[in-house]
Amino acid sequence: MTTVQRMIADVEGLGGRVRAVIRAEPWAVRAVCDRFGRQARVIDGDGRLIEVRAHRTDALAEQLAAWTSAIEVIKPPEIRTALRELGERLVERYRTPESQIR
Repeated sequence: MTTVQRMIADVEGLGGRVRAVIRAEPWAVRAVCDRFGRQARVIDGDGRLIEVRAHRTDALAEQLAAWTSAIEVIKPPEIRTALRELGERLVERYRTPESQIR
């Protein structure tokens, strides 16, 4: 392994302390894996279960929120909770119609 390869491996090893398992629609598997890069890996033979990683629970939830029409978080419950809380904050923030914003 070259020095550059070792450096890349070291940097990549720093990321992804928080993990989630998601089930993706077949059409979205490649796109999700492309988006998460080395922080994603398919973990089943069917190809729909993917493990994704990030530095923090909230950061991973925010990234996964963009994929709600294509994925479901299977575990851990902390990520599911973070997504629910994010959704609740969005509903609260955007509850007021634009015509009533001052």
